[in-house]
Amino acid sequence: MGSGPHRLRPGTEVGLERPILVGHSRAGSVVLAYLLAYPGEAEGGVLLAGATHPREGGVAWYNDLAGVPVLGSLFAYTLGGALGPLAIDGGIAEVMSPDPVPDGYRSRTGVDLGLRPRTFLANAEDVRRLRPFLAEQRAGYSRIQVPLLLITGERDDLVPAWNHADRLILEAPGARQVVIPGAGHGLHHSRGDLVVRLIEDFVAETDEARGAGH
Repeated sequence: MGSGPHRLRPGTEVGLERPILVGHSRAGSVVLAYLLAYPGEAEGGVLLAGATHPREGGVAWYNDLAGVPVLGSLFAYTLGGALGPLAIDGGIAEVMSPDPVPDGYRSRTGVDLGLRPRTFLANAEDVRRLRPFLAEQRAGYSRIQVPLLLITGERDDLVPAWNHADRLILEAPGARQVVIPGAGHGLHHSRGDLVVRLIEDFVAETDEARGAGH
């Protein structure tokens, strides 16, 4: 989570005004953080299996180990780089479950780049800090006034809707949820066409509502 977003309006560099922000998984928390930090500067948000609330339990052992002074860096620069590639396929399968892994997914997405020592350490820090970050951020969800579309997978066990989208619906006044039957956490890969259509419909509805308000 770091020090928060920079003081730059979304889309400034490419000339966009009031964009709709989209985030998957942990990036869902970033979308919400931006909407809270910069009210009125985005038109809405789309969360794809988005993390919104703290969960019970800790984090994976390697993320905990990465936070241990000296030992964490030693692991990242030695054993982590050797053991990580062996675990990637299993991790990808877990994210995509119950759907099959798309052909060529690992090479096309560059997942292995996440094992670079500095990247691994930064990612592990984000994972460790996510729970307390969300515990604090959730207190502001009632202040989000723009529309939110929460797209969730019925069989997502990594970021289950009951602990995230189902709770956000009750706290953010402009939120609505679409549950995709049978989909897991990687729903934008396994149900890509449907997810794109849902986002396009949301954009059209948001534009129509904005036009009606002027």
